[in-house]
Amino acid sequence: MRRAMLVNASAAHSSVMPPSTYTSGIATRCPNWKAPGIATHATISGAWLIVATIASCHPASGPESVSDRCLAMLNLDVLREQRSRNSRSSVTMRQDGRVETTPRPGSAGWWRDRRAARAKRRNRPGGLTMDQITKTALVIVDEEGLAALTMRRLADALGTGAASLYRHVANREELLVEVVDHVLGDVEFAELKPTWREDFGTVAHNLRAALLHHPHLLPVVLRTPLLGPNALRGREASLRRILDFGFSRADAQPIYTVLVSTVLGQAVFAAHDRPEPLRPEVYRDQSADDYPTVAALADETTPQTSSALFSLMIDIMLDGIAARYPRES
Repeated sequence: MRRAMLVNASAAHSSVMPPSTYTSGIATRCPNWKAPGIATHATISGAWLIVATIASCHPASGPESVSDRCLAMLNLDVLREQRSRNSRSSVTMRQDGRVETTPRPGSAGWWRDRRAARAKRRNRPGGLTMDQITKTALVIVDEEGLAALTMRRLADALGTGAASLYRHVANREELLVEVVDHVLGDVEFAELKPTWREDFGTVAHNLRAALLHHPHLLPVVLRTPLLGPNALRGREASLRRILDFGFSRADAQPIYTVLVSTVLGQAVFAAHDRPEPLRPEVYRDQSADDYPTVAALADETTPQTSSALFSLMIDIMLDGIAARYPRES
Protein backbone atom coordinates (compact mmCIF):
# COMPACT_ATOMS: atom_id res chain seq x y z
CA MET A 1 0.00 0.00 0.00
CA ARG A 2 1.30 3.40 -0.89
CA ARG A 3 0.13 6.51 0.84
CA ALA A 4 1.38 10.04 0.31
CA MET A 5 0.70 12.87 2.66
CA LEU A 6 1.34 16.44 1.68
CA VAL A 7 1.69 19.26 4.13
CA ASN A 8 2.04 22.76 2.77
CA ALA A 9 2.16 25.69 5.17
CA SER A 10 3.73 29.08 4.64
CA ALA A 11 6.47 29.48 7.24
CA ALA A 12 9.00 32.25 7.63
CA HIS A 13 11.21 30.52 10.17
CA SER A 14 10.75 26.84 10.89
CA SER A 15 12.84 23.73 11.10
CA VAL A 16 11.66 20.55 9.44
CA MET A 17 12.28 17.12 10.90
CA PRO A 18 14.96 15.49 8.74
CA PRO A 19 14.02 12.41 6.72
CA SER A 20 16.15 10.24 9.01
CA THR A 21 13.80 11.10 11.89
CA TYR A 22 10.81 9.75 10.02
CA THR A 23 12.76 6.68 8.90
CA SER A 24 13.79 5.89 12.46
CA GLY A 25 10.21 6.32 13.61
CA ILE A 26 8.98 3.87 10.99
CA ALA A 27 11.56 1.25 11.90
CA THR A 28 10.84 1.58 15.61
CA ARG A 29 7.07 1.73 15.60
CA CYS A 30 6.09 -0.37 12.63
CA PRO A 31 8.29 -3.47 12.36
CA ASN A 32 6.23 -4.91 9.52
CA TRP A 33 7.07 -2.04 7.19
CA LYS A 34 9.34 -2.85 4.27
CA ALA A 35 11.69 -0.28 2.79
CA PRO A 36 9.92 2.85 3.98
CA GLY A 37 11.03 5.89 2.03
CA ILE A 38 10.80 9.51 2.90
CA ALA A 39 10.92 12.00 0.08
CA THR A 40 12.77 15.25 0.27
CA HIS A 41 11.59 18.47 1.80
CA ALA A 42 12.18 21.76 0.04
CA THR A 43 11.49 25.45 0.29
CA ILE A 44 9.29 26.80 -2.49
CA SER A 45 8.31 30.48 -2.57
CA GLY A 46 8.67 30.82 1.19
CA ALA A 47 6.52 27.75 1.93
CA TRP A 48 7.84 24.54 3.41
CA LEU A 49 6.85 21.46 1.45
CA ILE A 50 7.03 18.03 3.05
CA VAL A 51 6.18 14.93 1.10
CA ALA A 52 6.20 11.75 3.15
CA THR A 53 5.88 8.68 0.92
CA ILE A 54 5.33 5.44 2.75
CA ALA A 55 5.92 2.33 0.66
CA SER A 56 5.41 -1.40 0.86
CA CYS A 57 3.31 -1.57 3.99
CA HIS A 58 2.06 -4.96 5.08
CA PRO A 59 -0.85 -5.16 7.52
CA ALA A 60 0.01 -6.23 11.00
CA SER A 61 -2.10 -8.47 13.14
CA GLY A 62 -4.59 -6.89 15.49
CA PRO A 63 -7.57 -4.56 15.15
CA GLU A 64 -5.57 -1.57 13.90
CA SER A 65 -5.79 -0.84 10.21
CA VAL A 66 -2.73 -0.11 8.14
CA SER A 67 -3.82 3.52 7.93
CA ASP A 68 -4.06 3.83 11.71
CA ARG A 69 -0.60 2.37 12.17
CA CYS A 70 0.85 4.69 9.55
CA LEU A 71 -0.63 7.73 11.25
CA ALA A 72 0.51 6.63 14.70
CA MET A 73 4.01 6.00 13.39
CA LEU A 74 4.34 9.49 11.98
CA ASN A 75 3.95 11.05 15.42
CA LEU A 76 1.35 13.58 14.40
CA ASP A 77 1.88 15.88 17.35
CA VAL A 78 5.52 16.43 16.39
CA LEU A 79 4.65 16.85 12.73
CA ARG A 80 1.95 19.36 13.53
CA GLU A 81 4.26 21.36 15.77
CA GLN A 82 7.01 21.41 13.18
CA ARG A 83 4.69 22.51 10.41
CA SER A 84 2.70 25.16 12.25
CA ARG A 85 5.41 26.95 14.19
CA ASN A 86 5.72 30.56 13.03
CA SER A 87 3.54 29.91 9.99
CA ARG A 88 0.44 31.59 8.68
CA SER A 89 -1.50 28.34 8.96
CA SER A 90 -1.94 25.66 11.59
CA VAL A 91 -1.83 22.11 10.31
CA THR A 92 -4.08 19.32 11.54
CA MET A 93 -3.82 15.78 10.26
CA ARG A 94 -7.04 13.85 10.57
CA GLN A 95 -7.25 10.17 11.37
CA ASP A 96 -8.30 9.44 7.80
CA GLY A 97 -4.96 10.81 6.61
CA ARG A 98 -6.26 14.11 5.31
CA VAL A 99 -4.52 17.34 6.18
CA GLU A 100 -6.48 20.41 7.22
CA THR A 101 -5.05 23.90 7.51
CA THR A 102 -6.57 26.73 9.47
CA PRO A 103 -5.30 30.32 9.69
CA ARG A 104 -2.93 30.96 12.55
CA PRO A 105 -4.33 33.20 15.31
CA GLY A 106 -3.43 36.79 14.51
CA SER A 107 -2.87 36.22 10.80
CA ALA A 108 -4.81 38.13 8.16
CA GLY A 109 -6.84 35.03 7.34
CA TRP A 110 -7.69 34.46 10.99
CA TRP A 111 -8.94 38.02 11.45
CA ARG A 112 -10.95 37.76 8.21
CA ASP A 113 -12.67 34.59 9.39
CA ARG A 114 -13.21 36.13 12.80
CA ARG A 115 -14.94 39.19 11.37
CA ALA A 116 -17.23 36.96 9.33
CA ALA A 117 -18.09 34.81 12.35
CA ARG A 118 -18.84 37.84 14.51
CA ALA A 119 -21.16 39.25 11.87
CA LYS A 120 -23.24 36.07 12.04
CA ARG A 121 -23.17 35.64 15.82
CA ARG A 122 -26.02 36.96 17.88
CA ASN A 123 -25.07 38.10 21.36
CA ARG A 124 -27.28 36.73 24.06
CA PRO A 125 -28.92 39.36 26.28
CA GLY A 126 -26.77 39.67 29.37
CA GLY A 127 -24.32 37.17 27.94
CA LEU A 128 -20.56 37.29 27.90
CA THR A 129 -18.93 39.69 25.44
CA MET A 130 -15.48 39.73 23.89
CA ASP A 131 -14.83 43.10 25.50
CA GLN A 132 -15.50 41.65 28.95
CA ILE A 133 -13.24 38.71 28.22
CA THR A 134 -10.28 40.77 27.02
CA LYS A 135 -10.53 43.30 29.84
CA THR A 136 -10.65 40.59 32.50
CA ALA A 137 -7.80 38.68 30.87
CA LEU A 138 -5.72 41.85 30.84
CA VAL A 139 -6.31 42.39 34.56
CA ILE A 140 -5.04 38.87 35.26
CA VAL A 141 -1.93 39.42 33.14
CA ASP A 142 -1.22 42.80 34.75
CA GLU A 143 -1.69 41.60 38.32
CA GLU A 144 -0.45 38.01 38.19
CA GLY A 145 1.75 37.74 35.11
CA LEU A 146 1.36 36.15 31.70
CA ALA A 147 1.74 32.57 32.93
CA ALA A 148 -1.24 32.99 35.25
CA LEU A 149 -3.64 33.52 32.37
CA THR A 150 -5.34 30.23 31.57
CA MET A 151 -8.79 29.57 30.21
CA ARG A 152 -9.86 28.08 33.54
CA ARG A 153 -8.46 31.01 35.52
CA LEU A 154 -10.23 33.45 33.22
CA ALA A 155 -13.53 31.57 33.46
CA ASP A 156 -13.31 31.66 37.26
CA ALA A 157 -12.63 35.42 37.22
CA LEU A 158 -15.65 35.97 34.98
CA GLY A 159 -17.84 33.71 37.09
CA THR A 160 -18.68 31.47 34.17
CA GLY A 161 -17.77 28.11 32.71
CA ALA A 162 -15.03 27.46 30.20
CA ALA A 163 -17.66 26.51 27.61
CA SER A 164 -18.86 30.12 27.54
CA LEU A 165 -15.33 31.29 26.73
CA TYR A 166 -14.96 28.83 23.89
CA ARG A 167 -17.89 30.45 22.12
CA HIS A 168 -15.61 33.48 21.67
CA VAL A 169 -12.05 32.11 21.51
CA ALA A 170 -10.90 28.60 20.65
CA ASN A 171 -7.82 28.61 22.89
CA ARG A 172 -5.38 30.70 24.89
CA GLU A 173 -3.42 31.73 21.80
CA GLU A 174 -6.51 33.31 20.23
CA LEU A 175 -7.30 35.00 23.54
CA LEU A 176 -3.85 36.62 23.71
CA VAL A 177 -4.18 37.92 20.15
CA GLU A 178 -7.43 39.62 21.14
CA VAL A 179 -5.86 41.05 24.30
CA VAL A 180 -2.95 42.54 22.34
CA ASP A 181 -5.30 44.26 19.92
CA HIS A 182 -7.37 45.55 22.84
CA VAL A 183 -4.26 47.20 24.32
CA LEU A 184 -3.40 48.83 21.00
CA GLY A 185 -6.82 50.45 21.09
CA ASP A 186 -5.56 52.56 24.01
CA VAL A 187 -3.01 54.40 21.86
CA GLU A 188 -4.09 58.03 21.50
CA PHE A 189 -4.10 59.77 18.14
CA ALA A 190 -4.91 63.42 18.74
CA GLU A 191 -5.17 66.10 16.08
CA LEU A 192 -2.07 66.86 14.06
CA LYS A 193 0.59 68.87 15.85
CA PRO A 194 2.02 72.02 14.22
CA THR A 195 5.18 70.23 13.02
CA TRP A 196 5.82 66.69 11.86
CA ARG A 197 8.61 66.21 14.41
CA GLU A 198 6.36 67.14 17.29
CA ASP A 199 3.56 64.98 15.92
CA PHE A 200 5.64 61.85 15.30
CA GLY A 201 7.29 62.24 18.68
CA THR A 202 3.91 62.48 20.41
CA VAL A 203 2.62 59.36 18.65
CA ALA A 204 5.77 57.46 19.63
CA HIS A 205 5.46 58.45 23.29
CA ASN A 206 1.74 57.55 23.33
CA LEU A 207 2.44 54.10 21.88
CA ARG A 208 5.23 53.50 24.38
CA ALA A 209 2.98 54.55 27.28
CA ALA A 210 0.22 52.16 26.18
CA LEU A 211 2.67 49.25 25.92
CA LEU A 212 4.44 49.93 29.22
CA HIS A 213 1.09 50.09 30.99
CA HIS A 214 0.97 46.32 30.43
CA PRO A 215 4.62 45.18 30.57
CA HIS A 216 3.84 41.48 31.06
CA LEU A 217 2.13 41.44 27.67
CA LEU A 218 5.12 42.73 25.70
CA PRO A 219 6.50 39.28 24.76
CA VAL A 220 3.15 38.49 23.14
CA VAL A 221 3.08 41.84 21.32
CA LEU A 222 6.46 41.10 19.77
CA ARG A 223 5.40 37.72 18.37
CA THR A 224 1.88 38.68 17.28
CA PRO A 225 1.14 40.03 13.78
CA LEU A 226 -0.43 43.43 14.34
CA LEU A 227 -3.40 42.96 12.02
CA GLY A 228 -6.38 43.36 14.34
CA PRO A 229 -8.88 46.22 13.98
CA ASN A 230 -7.20 48.45 16.56
CA ALA A 231 -3.73 47.74 15.17
CA LEU A 232 -4.88 48.56 11.65
CA ARG A 233 -6.61 51.73 12.82
CA GLY A 234 -3.33 52.80 14.38
CA ARG A 235 -1.44 51.97 11.21
CA GLU A 236 -4.00 53.86 9.13
CA ALA A 237 -3.78 56.94 11.36
CA SER A 238 0.03 56.87 11.36
CA LEU A 239 0.41 56.48 7.60
CA ARG A 240 -2.17 59.21 7.01
CA ARG A 241 -0.22 61.59 9.25
CA ILE A 242 3.02 60.81 7.45
CA LEU A 243 1.43 61.64 4.10
CA ASP A 244 -0.31 64.74 5.44
CA PHE A 245 3.04 66.15 6.51
CA GLY A 246 4.33 65.94 2.94
CA PHE A 247 6.33 62.71 2.89
CA SER A 248 6.03 60.65 -0.27
CA ARG A 249 3.94 57.51 -0.63
CA ALA A 250 7.11 55.49 -1.22
CA ASP A 251 8.65 56.75 2.04
CA ALA A 252 5.57 56.39 4.26
CA GLN A 253 5.97 52.66 4.95
CA PRO A 254 9.66 52.71 5.96
CA ILE A 255 9.11 55.76 8.17
CA TYR A 256 6.22 54.02 9.91
CA THR A 257 8.21 50.80 10.34
CA VAL A 258 11.21 52.60 11.83
CA LEU A 259 8.97 54.50 14.23
CA VAL A 260 7.10 51.44 15.51
CA SER A 261 10.22 49.26 15.69
CA THR A 262 12.03 51.88 17.76
CA VAL A 263 9.14 52.12 20.20
CA LEU A 264 8.73 48.36 20.56
CA GLY A 265 12.42 47.76 21.13
CA GLN A 266 12.79 50.46 23.75
CA ALA A 267 9.56 49.43 25.49
CA VAL A 268 10.93 45.92 25.98
CA PHE A 269 14.15 47.39 27.37
CA ALA A 270 12.28 49.71 29.74
CA ALA A 271 9.81 47.05 30.92
CA HIS A 272 12.47 44.90 32.57
CA ASP A 273 13.55 45.76 36.07
CA ARG A 274 17.07 47.10 35.78
CA PRO A 275 19.51 48.56 38.30
CA GLU A 276 20.11 52.27 38.40
CA PRO A 277 22.04 53.66 35.41
CA LEU A 278 25.78 53.12 35.80
CA ARG A 279 27.61 56.19 37.04
CA PRO A 280 30.97 57.60 35.85
CA GLU A 281 32.97 56.03 38.67
CA VAL A 282 31.97 52.55 37.52
CA TYR A 283 33.75 53.10 34.21
CA ARG A 284 36.54 55.14 35.77
CA ASP A 285 37.51 52.12 37.87
CA GLN A 286 38.02 49.92 34.81
CA SER A 287 41.53 49.14 33.63
CA ALA A 288 42.84 51.96 31.46
CA ASP A 289 45.28 49.50 29.90
CA ASP A 290 42.55 47.12 28.77
CA TYR A 291 39.82 49.67 28.07
CA PRO A 292 41.55 53.01 27.45
CA THR A 293 38.63 54.67 25.67
CA VAL A 294 36.09 53.54 28.26
CA ALA A 295 38.23 54.95 31.05
CA ALA A 296 39.02 58.17 29.19
CA LEU A 297 35.35 58.92 28.57
CA ALA A 298 34.16 57.91 32.03
CA ASP A 299 33.62 61.48 33.17
CA GLU A 300 31.48 62.12 30.08
CA THR A 301 29.03 59.41 31.13
CA THR A 302 25.64 60.82 32.05
CA PRO A 303 23.24 58.46 33.87
CA GLN A 304 19.88 58.45 32.09
CA THR A 305 16.48 57.05 32.93
CA SER A 306 14.75 54.88 30.35
CA SER A 307 12.35 57.75 29.58
CA ALA A 308 15.20 60.17 28.93
CA LEU A 309 16.97 57.59 26.81
CA PHE A 310 13.78 57.04 24.81
CA SER A 311 13.42 60.77 24.14
CA LEU A 312 17.01 60.83 22.90
CA MET A 313 16.37 57.82 20.66
CA ILE A 314 13.30 59.48 19.16
CA ASP A 315 15.21 62.71 18.51
CA ILE A 316 17.98 60.79 16.75
CA MET A 317 15.43 58.82 14.74
CA LEU A 318 13.62 62.01 13.67
CA ASP A 319 16.95 63.56 12.66
CA GLY A 320 17.56 60.53 10.49
CA ILE A 321 14.11 60.76 8.90
CA ALA A 322 14.68 64.44 8.13
CA ALA A 323 18.03 63.70 6.49
CA ARG A 324 16.99 60.61 4.54
CA TYR A 325 13.40 61.31 3.50
CA PRO A 326 12.84 64.77 1.99
CA ARG A 327 9.33 66.09 2.17
CA GLU A 328 7.40 67.09 -0.91
CA SER A 329 6.67 70.78 -1.21
